[in-house]
Amino acid sequence: MSQSKLESAFESGAVKFNLAESDYLVLRSDGFACYENLYYRLPTRDDLERYLEDILHKKGAYRDSVGTIMVYDKANPEWRTWRSSDDAACVRKLWAYGSTLCKAELEDMASGSGTGEKIKITPGAAAELERKAVASGMPKPVSDAERPSSWTLQRLANNFSLGGKHLHVEWESYVSLEKEERATRGGKSLKSHPAVFLVGGKTLEVQEQEVELDGVHKVTGLVSMQETLVLRARVFAMLELVPFNLMVKLNDRYTGLVRRTVPEKMRPPTLNEIRRFDRELMKQALRWKSEGQGELGDCLEYYLDTPNASLWRLLEPVPEAVPDQGIERTHEGGGTTGTDGKDDKGTKRAADGSEKKEQGAKFKTCLICGKKHDPLCPLPPNFRKDQREAKKVAKAKKRQDVGKKPEK
Repeated sequence: MSQSKLESAFESGAVKFNLAESDYLVLRSDGFACYENLYYRLPTRDDLERYLEDILHKKGAYRDSVGTIMVYDKANPEWRTWRSSDDAACVRKLWAYGSTLCKAELEDMASGSGTGEKIKITPGAAAELERKAVASGMPKPVSDAERPSSWTLQRLANNFSLGGKHLHVEWESYVSLEKEERATRGGKSLKSHPAVFLVGGKTLEVQEQEVELDGVHKVTGLVSMQETLVLRARVFAMLELVPFNLMVKLNDRYTGLVRRTVPEKMRPPTLNEIRRFDRELMKQALRWKSEGQGELGDCLEYYLDTPNASLWRLLEPVPEAVPDQGIERTHEGGGTTGTDGKDDKGTKRAADGSEKKEQGAKFKTCLICGKKHDPLCPLPPNFRKDQREAKKVAKAKKRQDVGKKPEK
């Protein structure tokens, strides 16, 4: 949502330019709720002057005891006197600012920079975004612990603006307003630090992925995952990216997959694997939108309604011995960095259920599960000893079959 579409920005401008309250209420009653309405309905100065002469200078307005705007006709208004008054000058100043803002946004969109879509998330703007989202079905937050921080809203708004990067944002970037205010009181500020990823097995790519702040920890538990995903659902709803109920449905699906009952000697997906699936799903949704197949919500709804899609195989139950498949490789030829930030070795489970061989890695066949991966499944106690005994028995049996005596 751009600055010209925010009602809070329009109201702040009216206060800044000393617009008379009566004139502001008349504008609101006529449907001028933001700069975009004012400029595109009155695109020229002649249109503005005709509106001032025919309507605005003849009308007055006030709010009654319940907040309803009441409009009345002024007695014997004089246009020649009013047109040169300070009240008329304030209206013209408000219109001039709105026209400049709307033109700048159009120029940015046409040039491809897209900065016109980037808005400054002030407390007033955040309150307006929350009010609109609540009107669209999002439950009203009961405390600041359930409200997204201004830093989070600003980062997501810039990321998904017309000229934004449109990247998947990691869970740790969704910080509540309570945590942001606590950090501010402690003299700290929210910031991100660069994370390095291996792209194509050869080149390194630096992206701002992680959040660095005391009190903002890695999401490693089911409860913290649920809280973070609900906060993300609120951010997406407030920025009009995905409906709140659809995001909650996706969150419930994740929770159900983690808590579901699986057969004996099998395990459900780990939080790291849920994180990896969520990343792949969001990337697919962004690709879906870029290709013109629909909005982000359309892609999420498709996968929620299609449980047999190949992407869901990433979250199928696997044997207990299979290591965590939610590990990300960050550099070539060495170890890996998992989602918990610790170095480890591992592989990725592909969407077709098989294990994916990383670039430059040589995997051996596991003696336990019979698949190729690294690290290998842990060996049971006395496994090597039992294996040697079995070979001796097989060799002795073979010699007996050809008429030779077994070796003593």
